[in-house]
Amino acid sequence: NGNPVLLSSGENFGHVRSLAIAGSTVYAAGRELGTYVGKYWKDGQEVNLSDGSSQVIVSAIYTKGHDVYVAGKRQNGDSWELLVWKNNEIITTTPMSGFDIQIHNILVSHDNVIVTGGVIFRNENSSVYTHATVWTNGVPMTLPNGADETNAYLANSIVIRN
Repeated sequence: NGNPVLLSSGENFGHVRSLAIAGSTVYAAGRELGTYVGKYWKDGQEVNLSDGSSQVIVSAIYTKGHDVYVAGKRQNGDSWELLVWKNNEIITTTPMSGFDIQIHNILVSHDNVIVTGGVIFRNENSSVYTHATVWTNGVPMTLPNGADETNAYLANSIVIRN
């Protein structure tokens, strides 16, 4: 409606990575730097998904009916794991063997929760490369033309044709 909604108190820099709209309700997934709490905002109000005991970064949000799905990652030692929440409860935890992961999008089709992004690996010389990855119900699949040990490939979008 043209009126800005401030999502951060101003103490920490924040940015939105994904938006979803259900009726007149606006959901924004993102993060506030300086905090380890995974969160999204519902009509400008914070919804915390973690307690800050480990670093959680929320990257994508999707609504289907009355359900809210959120995708992000949690630091687990020296690597990261994919997390998916449905209505603020974790429904998927997928540890990944890479150095890091990137989450770009989430979509629900029938009973399948699909997340796109990439798994980042590090070579012995410290250079990095990324495999384009799609997770379906938490099971990762590297895209066949999106993986080598030199380049960065990412799966950014999801399109489902019904």
